[in-house]
Amino acid sequence: MLMIVHTTLAGVTNTPELELNEDESRTLAAGIVPVLDQFDFVPDPKIAAVIGLIAASAKVYGPRAYLIRARLNAEKDAKMKNVTPGFPGL
Repeated sequence: MLMIVHTTLAGVTNTPELELNEDESRTLAAGIVPVLDQFDFVPDPKIAAVIGLIAASAKVYGPRAYLIRARLNAEKDAKMKNVTPGFPGL
């Protein structure tokens, strides 16, 4: 779950440094589990499932949204380069 969330954040924010590999995810999880035990906190499975779905959706659709935005900006820039500056009718 940690790896998915970090990978999603990295993709959505275009910050690859946020990605965790499996070892880093295990290390972080190993640190989180004792804290959760000390505070008698057990994540609700429904909430964990929803977070997983959101993370997976962001991982799938985030890069597509980025590519769509980049294409639209490129099209806009290309269109602007074809427009000659000046006032209409002069």
